[in-house]
Order: sequence, then C-alpha cells, then structure tokens
Amino acid sequence: MYYSDPGAARIRKIDTNGIITTIAGDGSLGYSGDGGSATAAQLYNPQGICMNSNGTLIYLADYSNHVVRRIKYPQPPNTAITPPGIEPRLTLSPNPATDILTIGVDAGVYHSYSITNSMGSVVMANAINTANTQLDIKSLPAGVYYIRLMGNDGVEVRKFVKM
Repeated sequence: MYYSDPGAARIRKIDTNGIITTIAGDGSLGYSGDGGSATAAQLYNPQGICMNSNGTLIYLADYSNHVVRRIKYPQPPNTAITPPGIEPRLTLSPNPATDILTIGVDAGVYHSYSITNSMGSVVMANAINTANTQLDIKSLPAGVYYIRLMGNDGVEVRKFVKM
C-alpha cells in the first residue's frame, strides 16, 4: 500500500510485513529534487497519489507547490522524481501577469493549451506553434487562472495570476 504523508512531506509504502518505507520526500517542506533521487526531493503538502497500471510510475499531487510530480518506481534508492510529461519543464512569465503571458517550452513539446478560470470555465484556448508563445490576456479579468498544456506525452497544468 502507498500513501501520502503530508505532515512529514513524504510518500510512503507499507509492505505486507508492515514495514514502512519512504518512496519520496526528504521530510522538509519546499520544492527541489527534480531529476534526482526521489528520497532527497522536497515536497510541500503531498495530498494524493496514483500509480500506472504496471506499477512503474507513481504520480503525486504536490499540493502546496501546485504541481503533479512523477516517480519512476521501483528503483530505490536512485529513483528519479520529475514533473510528468515532457522535459524540460515549462515556464510561465511573468507570473503574476497583466497584459502578456509567455509560455516557454521546447518547440514541438505541446500542441495546444486552454485557460480556465477559478470556476472551471474555459476562457481561452488555441494551438501552440512556437517554443515561446505569447498570450494576450488583457481581456481577462483579474483573478487566478489555470493553464492546461496538451502534448503527445501528456498534459501539464499550471496556475497563474492575472493582475
């Protein structure tokens, strides 16, 4: 059985003998460790986990960091922790934004995006054609939004603030 332990900032496994093993998290709150050992990574309030059908990937909701992270498993102690989808991670800048939001990724990584407001309504969507796509967000009211980027290898969601 696997479970998230938000108070200890760790993901843990309980085996059939009742032995508890840390799968991810070094016990300190924060965000670090992508690409390195999962047990050396900092998590901030991990809330939930799920595993793929063959048990080789664990996805965790790193709640207070507002990201989903992926652990390749079982490969301790050198299990890598990474953001799911395609590397490198995407960047959104500036965040908070007022007029223009730039999505920075390698060309061809994502093919489209959608932006939803805090109520879950899609307020903007389009294709992504270049590595640094600039979105005109002047018409959006001030608030918190979520951008969902879709690619051939998965989906990544990020939060941004419109001032």
